[in-house]
Amino acid sequence: MFLVGLTGGIGSGKSTVTSLLRNHAVTVFDLDEYARLVVQRGEPALTQIAKLFGPDVLLPDGNLDRPKLGKIIFADESKRKSLNAIVHPAIYRRLYFDLFVCFLKGKQFAVLDVPLLFETKRILSILNCTIVVWCRRDQQVERLKGRNADWSGEEVENRINAQISLDEKRAYADHVILNDGPMENLLPQVEKVIEVMKKRKSHWKFRLIAISAVTGLCLITYTALNYVRNWAL
Repeated sequence: MFLVGLTGGIGSGKSTVTSLLRNHAVTVFDLDEYARLVVQRGEPALTQIAKLFGPDVLLPDGNLDRPKLGKIIFADESKRKSLNAIVHPAIYRRLYFDLFVCFLKGKQFAVLDVPLLFETKRILSILNCTIVVWCRRDQQVERLKGRNADWSGEEVENRINAQISLDEKRAYADHVILNDGPMENLLPQVEKVIEVMKKRKSHWKFRLIAISAVTGLCLITYTALNYVRNWAL
C-alpha cells in the first residue's frame, strides 16, 4: 500500500474533493475527523487542553467549545503551537493504527487528508506523492465570509494566514486540483488523479518489504524457540 497526501487551504474546497474520492471508493483518512475524535469528552487530550487554556474553553456539558478555542489559537501563533503539541500525537497514534489495518486488508493505496501537511511536515517522509487543492486567495476569503457570517475580516485573514499560501503549496505538490471554477470542473480532475494512482505499482515494493520483514521475524522466532527447547533438553 502506498500513501497519498491531500491538502489545500481553508476555503479551497479540499473537503469537496475528499467526498468525490470517497464516492469513487477511494480510502481516505481525514485528519480533521481524527482531530474531532481526540478532543471528545473523556479523552486525555481534552483534559490537557482545559488545563492549558482554562475551563472557559469547555461547554457546560464538558465538551470542547471549538469556536471559542479557535478564536484564541488563530489570534496567537504560540498558543496554536501549544494546542498542536497536545492534539497531533493523539491524532497520529490513531492514524497509524488505522493505516496498518488498511494495509492488512490489501488496499493498493490510501489518501491522507492533512490540512497542515506542508506546515508540520510530520508525515511527508511516508508519502509517495502529494495533491493540493488550489484556488485564488480572493476566493478563499469570499468562501469563508459566505459560510461564517459572524467572522470579522481580521478573523478571516488570521485563519488564512495561519497556513502556508496555496501558491506555495501548489509549487510543492505532485498533483494540483484546480478549484477556481465551476464545481463541474472538479470531478474530471479527481477522476484523472485516481486513474494515475491506480496505475502506480509502488504498493508492491512495500508489500515485499513487509513480507520479508514478517518472514525474517518468523525465522528468528523459530530459531530462538528451537534453541530454548534444545537447551532445556
